[in-house]
Amino acid sequence: MNKTGRQTGRTGRAVLAVVTPVVLVTAAAVLVLSRVLDISTSAARLEMIRTALTIGAGTGALTTLVLALRRQWATEHDATERRLTDLYVKAIDQLGSDKPPVRHGALYALERIAQDNPAHRQTVVNLICAYLRGPWIPPTNRPAPRVGGLRKNRSTGLSSTDQGKREEHEVRNTASRILHRHLQRDPASRRPSPTFWPDIDLDLAGAVLVDFSLDHCAVRAATFAGATFTRDVTFAGAVFAGAVRFDRATFTGTCSFYQVAFKGTAWFASATFKRLTFFGSASFGVSAGFEDAVFEGFVLFEQATWSGDGTFVRTAFDEVSFDNTVFRRSARFKAATFTRLPTFREAELRAGGPDPLRPSSPFTDFTDARFVRGVPPEIRGFVDDTPG
Repeated sequence: MNKTGRQTGRTGRAVLAVVTPVVLVTAAAVLVLSRVLDISTSAARLEMIRTALTIGAGTGALTTLVLALRRQWATEHDATERRLTDLYVKAIDQLGSDKPPVRHGALYALERIAQDNPAHRQTVVNLICAYLRGPWIPPTNRPAPRVGGLRKNRSTGLSSTDQGKREEHEVRNTASRILHRHLQRDPASRRPSPTFWPDIDLDLAGAVLVDFSLDHCAVRAATFAGATFTRDVTFAGAVFAGAVRFDRATFTGTCSFYQVAFKGTAWFASATFKRLTFFGSASFGVSAGFEDAVFEGFVLFEQATWSGDGTFVRTAFDEVSFDNTVFRRSARFKAATFTRLPTFREAELRAGGPDPLRPSSPFTDFTDARFVRGVPPEIRGFVDDTPG
């Protein structure tokens, strides 16, 4: 169908949309008025018809107004969507620029789009996360000497390669700060800030994150599977409403999960923690799995609470404290390794081993656990009573 034909079709549908209700309302008015009024004289019948036509005309005017407003809204909505699409395309193109200031500008443009358009916030967060997931090697801490044909930056003493890494580091810090700024909630305030973006999911699987922070942030669900956290990282006071994954993640610096609320499942399988790690006062809702995780530094689970199952199967601990922890359901330490003497002072552990007849019943399992420097007295009864 050509353009003229489509235009004629739209015009015909618009006329029909106005005429149909006018005819129906006019006919209904005639029917009603003929029953409630005395139309025994021709003058009365004429007045009735005039009244019915007036009602029909009013209906037509109202229908026309509604259609005009709807058409105007649709036009404005389409124009807004086109403008947002153009802004998206421009920002995405700028993120691929080789100039750091342009990439900074693209991130701030995306932030503005999300702040002004709540329906697009998850899309913007997805774009920022995709940028952070891009391949990247962090810069070294020392100025690199001249190697081969690499030129040094005269003002910084860095090679051009390392200078580029540091500039990219700043861009990535901007992306991380945008996420932190709009996911953080003030714990002292009952009402969230106007800049807070609720119900956001994060996908940072495999990302290399430097000085990353989500302290006191509220996130719906998140995956950091296979991510590398370089330098120190903090999630202190964060709330994860849904499932969160840190499996195969690597934490190279000090790591804090102090007072984090994991309301869904928390998965840390095969994660590596190289330095001091805090899980103090953290709360684990559904379940928390640390299967095959490796803690190379001191880790504190003091005053942490497990409402669901806590699983440390084949987990390797160097030095660990479970003082005052509460396991309301199962605590599985099967085949775990404790290089130094662990502490479980005043920890709440459920008595008994796994029951094949009641697989969902709470229990504590230290089967095949290895204590290099001996078993702490506070859990000796659980270790001795463990079958096998």
